[in-house]
Amino acid sequence: MTTYWACLYCVMERGLRGDEIPDLPLAGDTQAIAHHIESVHHIPVVRDGETLEEARARFAKEQPEAADPATCRCPQCVRERAKQNWQ
Repeated sequence: MTTYWACLYCVMERGLRGDEIPDLPLAGDTQAIAHHIESVHHIPVVRDGETLEEARARFAKEQPEAADPATCRCPQCVRERAKQNWQ
């Protein structure tokens, strides 16, 4: 049986179970999990051998749309946009 990593952000945002989320990385594939968190949820991940500053610089270069709150998909920006839509 193949074990997949369940992304809690996907589960919370979309109300999906882990097996319903397409393209989830296999459990234990830390590089794929880090890539998913950065590219889908715009949350920087400090990788092996990186400092926090290096991780932030790499993330800013690879995910430039995360700098704009209107297009960022991090949980905080998603929550803020949802709150604005309810007002």
